[in-house]
Amino acid sequence: MFSGCLSSGSFSGPKALPPIVSVLSQMSTGTSVNPARSFGPAVVAAITGNAAPLSCLWVFVVGPLAGAALAALVYGYLESED
Repeated sequence: MFSGCLSSGSFSGPKALPPIVSVLSQMSTGTSVNPARSFGPAVVAAITGNAAPLSCLWVFVVGPLAGAALAALVYGYLESED
């Protein structure tokens, strides 16, 4: 599973982060990092009468948007010519 995380025998942080986040989030909350894998089961649960998982889907919309906005701000700060 983590074979893609090693580059030329050394640990590569950016490549290692998604699998590590995925494993830790699945162990602690049972969710996935892929929104499609969380959206489908939440919809099926809502159809069968359990609407609680639908209340958690906002995280999969707000999280990436907030991360993208933060990344744009950091990029703008790092690339400024001050």
